[in-house]
Amino acid sequence: VGRHPVGVAVDPSSRSVYVTNFDDSSVSVIDTAKGTVIARVGVGSHPGGVAVDPDARIAYVTNGDNASVSVIDTTTHTVTATVPGGKGPSRVAIDRTAHRLFVTNTDPTVTVIDTGNRTVIGSVALRVHPAGIAIDSASHTAYIGSGDDASVSVVDTISLGVTASVPVGQRPAGVAVDPATNTA
Repeated sequence: VGRHPVGVAVDPSSRSVYVTNFDDSSVSVIDTAKGTVIARVGVGSHPGGVAVDPDARIAYVTNGDNASVSVIDTTTHTVTATVPGGKGPSRVAIDRTAHRLFVTNTDPTVTVIDTGNRTVIGSVALRVHPAGIAIDSASHTAYIGSGDDASVSVVDTISLGVTASVPVGQRPAGVAVDPATNTA
């Protein structure tokens, strides 16, 4: 892949992997069957997070220095839109059933983008800098780890309200959801 790979997302429908290259301002697309890079897509400066919506055939990439999100068509491997985001966008996750994209920012907020019309529809203010994010689309719940304290914020992806702050170990950054057991 490119220089300083950061974010990774899998597209199960095409058996491809998308890797953001922080120092190259690009995304490498890997064919997992062949184990080769099949495309390199130019995006904004210092891309970090990446998420794939396999049903829509779209990948979303945060551009840290451009305060934006690149929208990539996964069938043509081209950028089809760039959506303004918050300050220092970092990680990204999709509520596929609500058609909303959630982008963590350094200011500390989460920008919410409507994936249908690709516009910012709101933001969620958090107490501390958000780090990792994962979404349970069935329950419309986002779990956002904080790199600055010992908690995970729980956000309703419809109302955009913070519903809880769950104490966990120090500086949680990675978050994952198991929808089968309704746990994070």
